[in-house]
Amino acid sequence: MISIIVCSVNPELARKLELNIADKIGVPCEINFIDNSKNSRSITEVYNEGAAKSQFDVLVFVHEDVAFQTSNWGKLVLKLFHENDDLGVIGIAGAKYKSKAHSGWYTGISEVDCCNVTHVDRIGKHQKIFLNPVKGNLLEHVVVIDGVFIATKKNIWEKVRFNESLIKGFHFYDLDYSFRAAIISNVAVTLELDLIHFTEGGDFGDRWIEQSFIWEAAPLVKSNSPLFIKTINAEQIYYYEQKIIRTWLSFLMKQNISLKNRLKWLKQVGHLNCIKNFRSVVSFIAYPLAKNIGLIR
Repeated sequence: MISIIVCSVNPELARKLELNIADKIGVPCEINFIDNSKNSRSITEVYNEGAAKSQFDVLVFVHEDVAFQTSNWGKLVLKLFHENDDLGVIGIAGAKYKSKAHSGWYTGISEVDCCNVTHVDRIGKHQKIFLNPVKGNLLEHVVVIDGVFIATKKNIWEKVRFNESLIKGFHFYDLDYSFRAAIISNVAVTLELDLIHFTEGGDFGDRWIEQSFIWEAAPLVKSNSPLFIKTINAEQIYYYEQKIIRTWLSFLMKQNISLKNRLKWLKQVGHLNCIKNFRSVVSFIAYPLAKNIGLIR
């Protein structure tokens, strides 16, 4: 039996999700829709409230703009927890390595990233993202996951909880929860659960990057970064760190980020003090201006 917690801001999406869950979950469940349309509380506060109200031992936190495609997905989740006693958290997207560099879960490294999500935009364009580091493996151990779907044991939530004091908005709640859970239990991504996410993409502007500065500076995060699965060795760490910086520099370059925060991010990842990074640093800083004057479309 599963308790599902949803931070809801759209009654129509909530109704559609409720029907979808009833059709696809395949096990008894309760759904706690927490209305956040008026107060706009942090997702950490909403999720903790929903978890505290839940009666079952397995909790699923999920966005309301999704549709499950896998029949009996609830049986799959319960089976995975039952067969893996030390498994505390299951996601459908995540990574085996979380760098010291300020970033989200995605690394851009094929042997590290795990994902099975289909994104659908407002005009109906589908983008299937399937990342499987070890062909044939359907369960991959990771250290951080994406928040579109988080399944966790209630006793793990009771130890970890969503971090209301550190996370005040809607960014990094998922990385923080899975990161801290990975310190005390195993975290994994299942590639057997198919889910559609109706989205235009996340907001990686100033709010995201400012929250990244706060989260990365937290003592527990600093003392445990980089965090990675046991099979990753010391020789890989330098390569991974540099690759992740390049991945996120390229991605964040095109986001709506102020000059102040761009410079702070570059300083945090150590790019400002190295002459070999001169071209990428200039591009990162100058991108908004080049776009505004029409040099970049």
